[in-house]
Amino acid sequence: MRRSERAGFTLIEVMAAAVILAFVVVWLAGAVGQMKRAEGDSRRRVEAALYADRLLTELEQATSGGAALQLGKREIDEGIYQATLELAALDPALIAAALGTQAREGGAPRDAAAVADAGWLASLAAQQTPPVVQATVRVTGKEGRFENGVTRTTFFLNPAALEALDTGASEDGGDEAPE
Repeated sequence: MRRSERAGFTLIEVMAAAVILAFVVVWLAGAVGQMKRAEGDSRRRVEAALYADRLLTELEQATSGGAALQLGKREIDEGIYQATLELAALDPALIAAALGTQAREGGAPRDAAAVADAGWLASLAAQQTPPVVQATVRVTGKEGRFENGVTRTTFFLNPAALEALDTGASEDGGDEAPE
């Protein structure tokens, strides 16, 4: 008796192929899910950045219209995002640090603390209404949807402080034309 040649697959071969195919499908489904999460995170980051930029643009438009800036921190909710807007006087130490990295004419670096304590930097820090305001917006997601957050920082001239400086110069006779 002769054994005839097989014309198809055995049940074991079909089951092995089905198991391998199932692993491939599970792996692909996991990869697609991971790509969708990454796309969602990227989309939320872009939306948060646009929201932060919009808040800063609104603030810039308000100041260009002559609105006085109120220093402090406030929370703003919109949709799935929460923004923290903080307005603070420009820290003279930032300017001092930038100036401190520059060398004097003799080549020796300036002392940043001494620069911050002297001259117009000290007068900026002492003013109740600073002429330059640092605006920082931090946007995060509510309920842990967007944990990393987006931060934007910019600087504004404070119209109320500039008006006060202009009034002070006028009272001192600084705006009068020489005779």
